[in-house]
Order: sequence, then C-alpha cells, then structure tokens
Amino acid sequence: MVEKWKIALKEFVDNMKLKENAMSKVKGLMESPMLYLSGGSKELFHSNFLYWLGVNFRDAFQQTMTRLLNINATWPEGWEVKREYKHLDFCVTYLKDTGKMRNGESVKKECAFIILENKVKSLPERTQLKRYEKVFEGYNKGCTYAVLSLVKDFPASKYLDENTCWQLHHYDELADVISKYCTADIRKEHHIYISDYCA
Repeated sequence: MVEKWKIALKEFVDNMKLKENAMSKVKGLMESPMLYLSGGSKELFHSNFLYWLGVNFRDAFQQTMTRLLNINATWPEGWEVKREYKHLDFCVTYLKDTGKMRNGESVKKECAFIILENKVKSLPERTQLKRYEKVFEGYNKGCTYAVLSLVKDFPASKYLDENTCWQLHHYDELADVISKYCTADIRKEHHIYISDYCA
C-alpha cells in the first residue's frame, strides 16, 4: 500500500513539474514579439525568418542549412534564397551555365539547391511533394529536399523515410542548429530575435 502511495505521489509531483514548465514556456511565449510577428500564416512566418537569415547573414544561414540538412556538396556561387516562389514555401536557387549561347551571351538556367516545405497546420502529402520535385525538373541534380514539420510521425512519414529524395525534420531540430551555430555570425542586436525564434 505504501509503495503505491509513493508511486502516485511521484507521478503527481512529476505532473506538477511538467505543468509548471509548460506554464513558464507559455508565459515566455506571450511576452515574445515573435508570437505577434507570426500572427499571420505560421508557415510563411518560418519561411520569412529563414529568408531574413539567408539574405542578411549568409554565412550563418549556410552553416545552419548545411548542418540541419546534412549537405555535403559545395554551395554554388551566387545562391539566392526565395520564399513563396513557384508555389514552393522556400528554396535556394542558383544560375548554371547551360553551355549554350544566345545573342553572344551565355545562357543560364535557374537550378534548385534546396527545396524546403514548411508544415505547421497540415501534414505533408505524397502527391504534393511529388509535384514539388518537378518544379525544377531537369535542373535539380543534387538538390536537397526537406520538410520541416511540427510532427515526425504521421501516415506519410513512411514515404519520406523510404524516399531518398525528401528529408523530414522537426522545427526543434532547426531551432537547435540555429541556436548552436548562428549567433557568432549575427550582430548582437539581432541575438534576441534568434533566441525568441528558437524558444
């Protein structure tokens, strides 16, 4: 009888600690400007944050994406970040010489280096991901495809595990990589935004 009482008391205390921890996080979130800045589309918010990082702090962005997505390839010269481009949430593109000439100038073709799909309100669907694979068809060799999601276990996750094309990552993984590797390259006045985003 005493043993059951001890177990029940321990479970109660553990639950209270979890609730206190959760309430502390909620309070911190309510005080963060990031909550209010992200009041529109949650997926667009994440794309906008990554875009801000990629435009303003290229080295930090490159290091973040390389570590998160396990990119072994050399980043192409002149890469650009784009959001809400060709129906994609977020992508990194570059121009590649096609070897053809037009009007005395080298013809370049836009290629994909990273295609990233944000999933906050819904789950990734196989048909949608297949459609995204075709956006840069013929110009996506070596492209890294990734889904950022709030959940990692859902019906289509088996497809992502079996398909070598798409990686599945949780937003917590992104936050961990950003908090570990970004702040050194980012101006001090922006550290609070990075911390809020990662919280």
